[in-house]
This record gives sequence, C-alpha cells and structure tokens, in this order.
Amino acid sequence: MEATVVGSNNVVQFPLRRVLPEQVAKAFEGVPDVREISNIADAFQLEMPSQDLRDRVEASVAEFVLTNVPPEKGARREAALRDLLATYAERAETAAEVARDAWVTAEAAQEGVVLRQQEQGTDAALEILSQRANDLTEQAAQLTITAYGYSVERSAAARVVSLALRGEEWKPTTLRDAELAVFGLAVVGG
Repeated sequence: MEATVVGSNNVVQFPLRRVLPEQVAKAFEGVPDVREISNIADAFQLEMPSQDLRDRVEASVAEFVLTNVPPEKGARREAALRDLLATYAERAETAAEVARDAWVTAEAAQEGVVLRQQEQGTDAALEILSQRANDLTEQAAQLTITAYGYSVERSAAARVVSLALRGEEWKPTTLRDAELAVFGLAVVGG
C-alpha cells in the first residue's frame, strides 16, 4: 500500500511502511529537555505536567489499540496506528507552534518596553506596557509547559504504537525497567 502526498506541482508516492516508523522516531525526538522546561516552570512559579503523565497516556493508548485497532497485521492496522499517532502529533506540533509564537510576541513586547523607556523615560504608560509584556511572557511560559506535556503524550503514544507495529503488547514500565533503559544496568539496592 502507498500513501500519496500532493505538492504544488507534483505527486509523490511512498510506502506506508516507511511513514509510521518515521512518525514514531519524530515523536521521540520532539520532546524538549525536561530540565529546560523545569527551569521555565521554576522561574515563573508554574506547575509542571504530572509525573505520571507518560504512564497514564501509554495505558490509555494501549487500551485504545486493544479495543479499536484491527488485531491482524496489514494495511488496515497500520493505517489505524498511523492515524492514532497523527492525532497526538498534530496536537503536540500545534501546541509547540503556539508556544513559539507566544515567545515571539512576548519578546517584541519586552523590547517595546525597553525602547519606550529609552525614548521617553518612566511614565504611567510605561508601567502599563511593562505589565502587559510581563503577562505575555508568563503566558508564553505556560504555553511552553503545555506544549511540553503534549510532546510527552506524543512520545508515549509513539512507544505504544511502536510496540504494536512489532506485534508486542504494551506493559507498564517498572522503575527497574527505567533504570535498565537509562543506565544499562539496575541500580544496586533499588
């Protein structure tokens, strides 16, 4: 089976078997560094997404795959898995774009405050502009954290879809499994 992508002047066809693994790989690569997001959350005193978000989404997606995706291998199963992952990918990509746009707006507002202060000094209008710029910056920070949550959801869905592609069943990850994945060996006494 092939997928067709229609561009402005051409039509490109490629096997669906390539599309899904590429979507899965992109989902794993698209998660921002949690330390950077945590720094933003700390700076603005905002809450991070729940620590069990990945586990909850994986469980939900696994249940969806079991009840709604055709169990037999083939084009129907791959299409259903691709569509499932696309739902998470679209939401994550849209949220990331909205957050980027919010930062651009906030930075422009902050620059406007600096320019006004340089040109006219401190006045009542500057205080209002400054508060608005700060509000926009905090909003951008919140949108960044929200986008991070959606990227975690996308990678969680990608893990379940990847397992389903290989014909494996999803099982919850234990702390020991996580240690093995990260460090290559279990932590002594853990």
